[in-house]
Amino acid sequence: MGYIIHYDICALVIYAITGVVFYFKKRIPCNKNKVFGILVGDSALSTVLDILSVFSTGEWGIGLKIFFHTAYYFTHNLIPFLFVIYILFLTDGYKEMSALFKSFLYTPMIVDLLLVITTPVTHFIIYVDSQGGYHRGTLQPFTYIVAIYYLIFGIVYAMGNRSMLSRQVVTSITAFISMTVVAVIVQMINKLLLVECFAASVCMLLIMFTLQSQDDMIDQGTKMLNWSSFVNRCSIKYASASDFTLLLIRIPDFKMFMKTFGGRFSNSLLRSFSDYLYNFVNLGDGFYLEDECFALMFPKDSEKVGETYRAIRKKLSEN
Repeated sequence: MGYIIHYDICALVIYAITGVVFYFKKRIPCNKNKVFGILVGDSALSTVLDILSVFSTGEWGIGLKIFFHTAYYFTHNLIPFLFVIYILFLTDGYKEMSALFKSFLYTPMIVDLLLVITTPVTHFIIYVDSQGGYHRGTLQPFTYIVAIYYLIFGIVYAMGNRSMLSRQVVTSITAFISMTVVAVIVQMINKLLLVECFAASVCMLLIMFTLQSQDDMIDQGTKMLNWSSFVNRCSIKYASASDFTLLLIRIPDFKMFMKTFGGRFSNSLLRSFSDYLYNFVNLGDGFYLEDECFALMFPKDSEKVGETYRAIRKKLSEN
């Protein structure tokens, strides 16, 4: 067999830690978090398939061995692509993509995955001989070219939009790309040393405790995004020239409620009102700006703004 899988085993442990923290920690179900969850799940599955590919022998059947190898390449090749999608959602760039931008983003991955899916027939990426021996196909280097393409794509996009990214985000992106490149080079030099999945797992853990850390983004009383998140979101919108509409709401006579009914009742009222506001926007588009002031973010010229305004005004006048 000859392959060294110790790093893959370590990667599974790291993915287990990352998964537990991510899935059991309260978080905003926005697109950025959804993509990160998919990214972690895909990377972990890729690691499992890598291990199964190593241990699959002739006793398993050639068909099953081909399946493990093909599935591994499919999931593993998705990682850099999903990471670029994650960066796009960090900057709200996904919604603003032009048709040309989308073609540059999707075309290489579609071609790559088609080559992987058809490789059991074409043998372009990998093939297994009649004795169960594993061989790399003539177009197998293309998968590395596509991975490099997306890493460069991520760098160029991040640098072109660095005004919208904090230093922490830039550092995390740089670390992800650097570790991935080093791991690919090491594994290309020593094909028996499986380190690519380990490098990806370390990157996921880094992102989990940096970019995905939301304790400083959420107001603990209302569970809405706080003032800092609001300023950051508006800065991204302005920097990307994305038009949007804001609806600002303040609860009238709230200080009177506090004096009359006390802090516990007032905090409960704020939380109930924030839950009510989420009937009109996604969880990532509602903000609590302190001093009983809320902000709701809508796309430009959204018809929901007027409807929301009338509904909220009616709600406040009733109470």
